[in-house]
Amino acid sequence: MNPFASNPPARPPSSTYRPVAQLVDSSMKVFVVSVPPNRDIMESILEIAHRDHVSIAILSASGTIRNVTLRNSTHSSIPTRGPFTLLSLSGSYIYNILHTLHPGATPPFPLSFAINLSTPHGQIFGGVISGSVIAGENVTLTVSTFNNRCL
Repeated sequence: MNPFASNPPARPPSSTYRPVAQLVDSSMKVFVVSVPPNRDIMESILEIAHRDHVSIAILSASGTIRNVTLRNSTHSSIPTRGPFTLLSLSGSYIYNILHTLHPGATPPFPLSFAINLSTPHGQIFGGVISGSVIAGENVTLTVSTFNNRCL
């Protein structure tokens, strides 16, 4: 006899076993977005979020970039002309963010994206996006959308 084995709970003779239905949260979706050449990738991301009333996170990205605007250390913007190979694009946009803040507190910024690129000569650079990211050829994003009630 195994002292660690547990006995099933006793049930009244009139009871029956009824499986409980599991609720599946379908508020999170993953899909692929193709961004046409000369289109602003950031606008495409925000368009999805506002159209579907969802928050969005970038899972992966590939393709070429024509132009990108990055933030430098003094919080000014640096526009940079490509073409560049898109190595990574990461970040999220929280749709309709609502927070209870203490008086005087600064609300969180709902949009934050970073990018890493490679020049045709193999130099790698990147940073925080502070403006537009203009698609070149074959830009594909894998994104996840979710409702704020998941937060």
